[in-house]
Amino acid sequence: MSTETTKPALQDAVLIEFILKDQNAPSLIGDLGRLAPELSIPAADIQAVQALEEPRVTVYLRGLKLNANLAAIGFSAHKNLASLAVGDIEISRLAAVKVLAGASANKAADFHYVVRTDVLSGGEDDLEQWYDQEHLAGLASVPGVVLAQRLVSLDAAPRYYACYDLTAPQILKTPEWLAVRDTAWSSRVRPTFCNTRRIPSRLLRI
Repeated sequence: MSTETTKPALQDAVLIEFILKDQNAPSLIGDLGRLAPELSIPAADIQAVQALEEPRVTVYLRGLKLNANLAAIGFSAHKNLASLAVGDIEISRLAAVKVLAGASANKAADFHYVVRTDVLSGGEDDLEQWYDQEHLAGLASVPGVVLAQRLVSLDAAPRYYACYDLTAPQILKTPEWLAVRDTAWSSRVRPTFCNTRRIPSRLLRI
């Protein structure tokens, strides 16, 4: 018997991102949990992830308007998270471009993968078309991908932002995933990337 997949909603977001002083900070989950009531948003609209290979925490405040009060969000973030962070806490708006249900849309996503990049001058149109006509849909079709999203950062670099909710980090090494990355169009576009970050993370339950 098949299970119907609900079409995911396109949602803008506010991003909070910082580098942890202590990768095993005991108060992290509690401190993140205080953001929802302070900002008067549902806890379900907060997604937080912790990078697997570096001490980076990324928090998405989903469904917020792009005219959200960044000053208030920044105040709450610094109040609750500054003691955990090394250096600045990034507060930036992400404008949603496209969202696709993945091949494993009805499974739990415990991992999250981000590719964030700028592109060399003159490469913007090719990048946009590659994502919209080939790459995002190709990766969404890989078994183990729960959700694929593309956004654009309005306030901070790198500007182009793609993220994937996954059932396991090993999905990034499967033949299906690698085949999507190894197309002729991908080989043409990827050399135009600059300031690129690739960040596999685990979901934080808050």
